[in-house]
Amino acid sequence: MTDNKNCCCLCRCCKWICGWIKYICCCVWCCDYEQLEGKGGKRTYPASKAECRKEIDKLNEEVELLTWRLQVMDNENKDLRQEKDAALSRLSEMMGSKLRDNNPAIADLNDQNRPMKLAEQFTELYENEWTDAFTDLQDLDKEGSDEKITDIESIQILLKILKEINDECVKDSSLQLSGLKEAFQVKYKTKVGVSSSFGDESNCKTVLKYKTVCQQFIEVCVKICYLSAVQDPPMFLDFEPNETFDKSTFKEFTVSGSLMDYLVWPALLIQKDGAILSKGVVQPKTESEDK
Repeated sequence: MTDNKNCCCLCRCCKWICGWIKYICCCVWCCDYEQLEGKGGKRTYPASKAECRKEIDKLNEEVELLTWRLQVMDNENKDLRQEKDAALSRLSEMMGSKLRDNNPAIADLNDQNRPMKLAEQFTELYENEWTDAFTDLQDLDKEGSDEKITDIESIQILLKILKEINDECVKDSSLQLSGLKEAFQVKYKTKVGVSSSFGDESNCKTVLKYKTVCQQFIEVCVKICYLSAVQDPPMFLDFEPNETFDKSTFKEFTVSGSLMDYLVWPALLIQKDGAILSKGVVQPKTESEDK
């Protein structure tokens, strides 16, 4: 019985305390507290929700203003960087022009047809157009026979095509590139003839014979050989490696060895007896042939 009375008294006390807490909270919410203590010292707080919203809107406006100023400064910074880069580019180009003036030994890095770039194109010619033409030639029949052209014969045909074009370009490098390419276009008709340097009486017999099946290979050969021939000094294609070939200049085709059996692809040099730019390819003799 005593326990029940104590419980009732405790409940009444709790209700009384809760009532006072609610009352105090309402007072805090409704009253105007100008200053409250904090770790950073005294701060002022708005007295109502409306003032809170007003203060928040004001802060948002300040944030937007600062963001806009930051964006403006960032754009100005980008413009200054672009002007700086443009000025440096102009200065570099001007200094490069002065260095290259009357000095052909210095390469123009902006020239897409400089020797190093031509060497890259020459390597790609062997890896791409040569491979396609090599495959296409093997689908052809030999003259007067039902037999197909062999691998070695295909290699010799493509090598002759390249050599004929290179010899013609070296002989007369003053020809326009467009004129050279026109000579080998598949659309050309026999009755119209080809250019004066690559006509039926020229030395490019192999080119004329296989111009249809090897069109893409021929066109790229013309471009590279012409641009190589007009360099100062002219670039050089090495079609005559020694029997004991130099492995720093030529790489092996399908077998290993030190003695050359036949040439597959010439090496490209910066000039005659000059530095190697693109390795050639040779087929070495087998061990049984060496003996």
